[in-house]
Amino acid sequence: MKALVVNCALRRSPGPSGTRTLAEVVVEQLLKAGVDVDVVRAVDLDVTPGVTSEAVGESDAWVGLRDKVLRSEILVITSPAWLGRPSSAVQRVRERLDALIAEAPDPAHRRSPRTVPSPRPDPPDGPWPTPATGPLSGVASPQ
Repeated sequence: MKALVVNCALRRSPGPSGTRTLAEVVVEQLLKAGVDVDVVRAVDLDVTPGVTSEAVGESDAWVGLRDKVLRSEILVITSPAWLGRPSSAVQRVRERLDALIAEAPDPAHRRSPRTVPSPRPDPPDGPWPTPATGPLSGVASPQ
């Protein structure tokens, strides 16, 4: 089995980030399960904004990332939360993935991916402002 982890931190490699730490935890568990894992940091690539699964310009690195997505059976996207929203790097990757999903020939492949919130304690002044959208069954959302 093959997994692709797309780290959508806003710092370029090899800069430290909490998102990288989260990705490392996921990678460690996947490796323990015998999964072959490839990790890329989205901001290290020139993924051009667009709504097509094909290259938008000569420098667009989306095609290489798209090919890695298509070769993977598991796709994990990690992101920091900025004011309760995913990073701009996630938005760019999601827009390009949306085009890929829309172009799928089999309607069974045209469903949206699900989001699983990270299990973290609430801040002292109340819950995090990041509601989970469609958590996978069996995975507890932070309370």
